[in-house]
Amino acid sequence: MAIAPDSTWLVTIGDEGAARIWDRASGSCTAVLAGHAGRGYDVAISPDGTWLATGGESDDPAVRIWHVATSTVTATLPGSGGKLAISPDGTWIAAINDHWRVAIWDVATRTNTATLTASWGPFAISPDGVWIAASKHFGEVHIWHRPSHRLVTSMRIDGTVSDCVWAPDSRRLAIASNRGIYLFELRPGSPTPTTG
Repeated sequence: MAIAPDSTWLVTIGDEGAARIWDRASGSCTAVLAGHAGRGYDVAISPDGTWLATGGESDDPAVRIWHVATSTVTATLPGSGGKLAISPDGTWIAAINDHWRVAIWDVATRTNTATLTASWGPFAISPDGVWIAASKHFGEVHIWHRPSHRLVTSMRIDGTVSDCVWAPDSRRLAIASNRGIYLFELRPGSPTPTTG
């Protein structure tokens, strides 16, 4: 599920592969975006609210970009699906590809500009768009510098990673697992992140 930037509508995606747009005030479904053959996995809305992206699972490993006003597909990014996220400026998309790596897609050109680490678990883009935290379920988390596509540090926590979230300052990262919640502070130039 994702909520529009102006909070007037939201979008959900279900097992049948269709995304549904809902009006917040009336609670009614205003559009059905039927585009994936198989289960839909994730959905994200662009920062300006004019388009959204949906990700399918193994039956249909692709990201589809939709124009919200017309409910039409404007692009299909093949070989990627499942978990996805849109950059804060709306110029690129990160999505898990069919090799379980984080693929970076340029929205304007519809091209795959980089492929990062293997990631079987959650990943998150920092609010400033500079960093990507990508996890493997079994406690390993990598931090990537998105502009240079460079791995800057890695850390390991106890347990299975269930979520990771950046703080608004893009310097602190919270990682949740079945063993607890871990807070890291990213200090560029230092050898390792600080945990707290």
